[in-house]
Amino acid sequence: PENIKKKSEAGKSICMWCCALDKFVGVFKEIAPKQKALEAAQKELNKAKAELALKQKGLQEVRDKIAVLQSNHAASARKLEDYKNKKEMIEVQLERAEKLLGGLADESTRWKESVDKLENQLYNIVGDVLICAGCVSYVGPFNAKYREML
Repeated sequence: PENIKKKSEAGKSICMWCCALDKFVGVFKEIAPKQKALEAAQKELNKAKAELALKQKGLQEVRDKIAVLQSNHAASARKLEDYKNKKEMIEVQLERAEKLLGGLADESTRWKESVDKLENQLYNIVGDVLICAGCVSYVGPFNAKYREML
């Protein structure tokens, strides 16, 4: 360009443009395969990102299922604990009921004896009342003279 500048100012500008175009072509020849590789890598990256998003969606679904299952497990564990507590309480109540029935069975024999005794007393009540009436009238407020009059 300096040699051409001595001859023509416009020629210098054209020469500089040609030199720049030559450098551009050289650089473009170097960059073109790299741009193609970049495009291929970008396509691969986009494909990998899409696959990653799909896998992450699947992973999130699995995590959601795990959360639901853990929640169900916790609820089931609480129910199991409640049922165990109820079972223990019922066993205690059953044990107490058996003791009560055993005690009532003993009372049953006593009640039968009391009923027999009361039935015997009921059978003898007429005679007992007659004897009591005689005792009351003999020991009662009436004196011997009045009693002889009766």
